Amino acid sequence: MDRITVRIPQLTVEEQLLALARGGAHVAIATAGLHRRPEGVVFIYRDLPPHTRDLAQAGSRIAAQGLCPLVLGLSAQPPTARLVSSWLQELGAAGAQTAAALTFVESERELSVWGAARVEGQLCPIGELCLPGPGMLTIPVHPRPPKGADAEEPLAGAPSGAPESEQGQASTNGRWSRLAAAIGDADVPRGYELLARLAQLHVVLVGCGREGELVSWRLGENGVGALGSLTLVDGDVVQEANLGVLLPPQTVNSHKAEAVAALVKVLAPWCQLTPLVATLSDREVLDLIMHSDVAITCVDNPAARLGVAVLCARHGVVHLDATGGTAYTADGQVAVGGEVRVALPGSPGCVGCMERTDRRQALANLSLTPAAELLQRTSTNWLQQRPGSWLEVLLPVVGELVQELIRVVQGKRRRSIWLHYWHGAEEVPCWEDWTVQAQGVSPQCPVCSPWGVRGRGDL
Repeated sequence: MDRITVRIPQLTVEEQLLALARGGAHVAIATAGLHRRPEGVVFIYRDLPPHTRDLAQAGSRIAAQGLCPLVLGLSAQPPTARLVSSWLQELGAAGAQTAAALTFVESERELSVWGAARVEGQLCPIGELCLPGPGMLTIPVHPRPPKGADAEEPLAGAPSGAPESEQGQASTNGRWSRLAAAIGDADVPRGYELLARLAQLHVVLVGCGREGELVSWRLGENGVGALGSLTLVDGDVVQEANLGVLLPPQTVNSHKAEAVAALVKVLAPWCQLTPLVATLSDREVLDLIMHSDVAITCVDNPAARLGVAVLCARHGVVHLDATGGTAYTADGQVAVGGEVRVALPGSPGCVGCMERTDRRQALANLSLTPAAELLQRTSTNWLQQRPGSWLEVLLPVVGELVQELIRVVQGKRRRSIWLHYWHGAEEVPCWEDWTVQAQGVSPQCPVCSPWGVRGRGDL
């Protein structure tokens, strides 16, 4: 097996380490989903049910559910290879031929992670532990894979002008110095570390309309894609009604994803951009979202938002969503405002819960072929759905979305949240936390509830 990755939400790791520190056995057995990639597999934390600490019993129960056991331990000393191997062998004997074991080792200086995995009966080293959520950290797992394996490869050199190119100098006069100082809370070296982490993310943006156009630009200008990737997904073409933001008139009738990518590449040449002319029903788009660190939706289609929410929940991907402009109220009045939603793995809530999406209608829309979807979209009178689009309203919504991504990388955003932007009394603009409007996680939510698809991966 080429590469093994374990993905556990940062919030979950913090909670479980605290629980293990308080417990006597210092070992817990969680359930995990599995995602198979051409280069290896990813174990995805699902939950920690009240299983017995007996490995054989727990392994048998988890395997019977079609899931994989994930052993989590806390120790003052690195575990021996024989101990980890014995755990995995015992789970295998109980019927769980695919399992992983991680031990968090606390020392005075740092917290390190040790472990190994068993995939279809074969013992394999784990390359890295990904912690989606606050900080967006990736930690190597010891013992490290042999030299030359993917997990040992250094980061490629940053393109000229990228934030990584200034990091070693912690420059206070470079292209990125003001942004580094701001996101580092006046600690410039810390700011460059955060910028480098932001630059390493693999981000997929679905929707390249007026809002997605602005989000793409601001992501690039903040260094996203300099060391990782930024993929823009849209199957539509630019129409005259889409102009008035950044795209010039000569882009009319060209594909939105390609036109926006070409523009952002000029404004942020360090950004590794890939346009993809496709819809959410295309397999390539699904694979990209499943492999990403962050998925962003800027669409006016609730079905597409829900589809991305399902993929993010299944695979432990951070999901950000934004809508903005004008809308009709229940009594037919025109309202100005927008929404920014953040769904963090390990925190209750998904975009489907927050928006109360009609899942049956969304499923029907997601089942449409690309041709049928295009026909439905072009034959619909948009004025009946929304009273236009207003750039000056989109700008604060886009700014808040990008700030939320930065807050996640900073470690400041520690829960899923729904932010509502509106014009209140005397047309005074304001933001409100509407997370409570979602009334928490629906116990019946097929996406993010304990009985939903979260953390299942391909299983």
